[in-house]
Amino acid sequence: MSRQSPSLEDAARVLTWVRVAGYALEKIHTGVLVHALNSGRPAARALAVSLWNQVASASLAPENITELHADPEVSLGDGADSVIDLLISFNVGGHPHRLGLEMKVDASPRKEQLERLRDGVRAKSRAANGMALLALGSAEVCRIERGVPDGVKRLGVGDLLARADLVREAGDPAIVDPWLQELAFEVARRDHADEVTEGTSARFGYRSRTLRTYQYARLSKRVEKGGGEAWQVSVQSHNVIATATDSWRDLPGSGAPTKLYLELTDEAICLKAGCWQGHGDPRKESAVIVERAFAGFRAAGLTVERPTQRRGTSATLCKIPVKAGEDLAPQLLAASRAWATIWEDFMKRKAAMEHPRGGE
Repeated sequence: MSRQSPSLEDAARVLTWVRVAGYALEKIHTGVLVHALNSGRPAARALAVSLWNQVASASLAPENITELHADPEVSLGDGADSVIDLLISFNVGGHPHRLGLEMKVDASPRKEQLERLRDGVRAKSRAANGMALLALGSAEVCRIERGVPDGVKRLGVGDLLARADLVREAGDPAIVDPWLQELAFEVARRDHADEVTEGTSARFGYRSRTLRTYQYARLSKRVEKGGGEAWQVSVQSHNVIATATDSWRDLPGSGAPTKLYLELTDEAICLKAGCWQGHGDPRKESAVIVERAFAGFRAAGLTVERPTQRRGTSATLCKIPVKAGEDLAPQLLAASRAWATIWEDFMKRKAAMEHPRGGE
């Protein structure tokens, strides 16, 4: 089996220095790339150009670049989110080029951070520039929180493995080869997550909540294969969640702006309400639809429970319990379709009340 497609058993047998040091540490990945890019070897220029061409949709040739250097943790300004993990700089015919790479391993990327770093890379007006998010762990399958920023390319583990020969030629094999091997193991951990349990996950190198994150990402693909829309995965401070992309609804009315949506946790598929603007109470604002939601989910053959009452800017309105070990794709499909029907019926009834037939 090739280095780029190992089995989980390979990952269990081979313990690389990368895993011992901590695969989730972004500085490890930055350090290996800096080591390779600053080696002065021809392959270093080819590696830099290859990354630039993908991010900037360009076609530079390695022999045309000079003064290549890669710097870790470069400050691009003041304040929060001003330090980028890796800045690659070189000249082409005397014209400066700057490529910023922000590393994420197991944390959900944030739009605001990526936008600030992008703007910092662009700050030198004379320089051609590019910006990429390099996601090397569960971040690769997570949504970018609060939206995808313009002008930021998203790269993953496969993009580095595709350049394995260049990295190996540019750097010291004793450093680079175990790193490439661990990247390949990460692909195996992602692609075979459904075959693993929480009890055996550590044996194969899964970290903290990466198993659940990868399992949710694979679950989303099964939902799409079944004809549904994707469920976006996110690593939160308290747990891993997935949100149905087609479930978001703006509740009409004169109260606080309220959004309704479906969210999967490790216990249930939840209909949730969020009031993130102003000081609205999501339970109060959404009371008009809660009982209709219960009835609609039950009519679709789903078991529905009432949640524990809690305060906050978001609230669970009702819960559809799930069982560990089950394929949840059919339940997610059923919940999404039931929610669409519930909303359509709710809006029709609302319109009928506001514009009754025969009214003035």
